[in-house]
Amino acid sequence: MKIASQPGEAQAFTGSAMSVVAVCSIVWTMADFVTPLLLQQDGNSLLMTALSTQLQAITSDWHVPAALAWTGIVTTALTIYVENIALRSLKAAEATVILSTEPLWGAAFASVALGETMGWNTLVGAVFILTACLWSSVFVAGGGAQKV
Repeated sequence: MKIASQPGEAQAFTGSAMSVVAVCSIVWTMADFVTPLLLQQDGNSLLMTALSTQLQAITSDWHVPAALAWTGIVTTALTIYVENIALRSLKAAEATVILSTEPLWGAAFASVALGETMGWNTLVGAVFILTACLWSSVFVAGGGAQKV
């Protein structure tokens, strides 16, 4: 069974995912940034000072809004959109294997491109992920054990 592919479905899912990201970001900002400032004795003036400082940082250097736009549009929205388009042509079991191995690809890229070192916990996690994918591909999808 393939993932449903209706026209506009990728855009709708991307919009939903971005809305969830926006709401979670607002909640996190309120909890981490706004609320602690407001709880202090002179909270309103501290908050206004902090907001003006952040606004000045964003508007004084073009790199900051460019980095924000890149992060929001390319690495988040465009990635989710292209992933949804690609998932249309895969069976659910194939999509599960690909999405489950995503942390492995991220760790491998960080190791090769950025020189990150991987510890034993990374190796153990990779073994668990690969074992689960192999089990899913060979036994469950192949009909050897039980179908989920």
